[in-house]
Amino acid sequence: MPEGPEIHLAADQIRKAIAGKLARDIFFKFDHLKPFEKTLKGKKVRAVETRGKALLIRFPGGWNIYSHN
Repeated sequence: MPEGPEIHLAADQIRKAIAGKLARDIFFKFDHLKPFEKTLKGKKVRAVETRGKALLIRFPGGWNIYSHN
């Protein structure tokens, strides 16, 4: 299971790849999250941050994708 340093390393790599770019495609596995795919598609990724073992992908308007790793 990844710990803080591994999450920070992953966040750095993800940030370089997507921060400041438009989300061309969003996919959520779970049906209850599917409606949010349209909400986030085409939005600019504001930031990629960590909080402990959590990874946060931030979008305008207060939208965030939270992943607990």
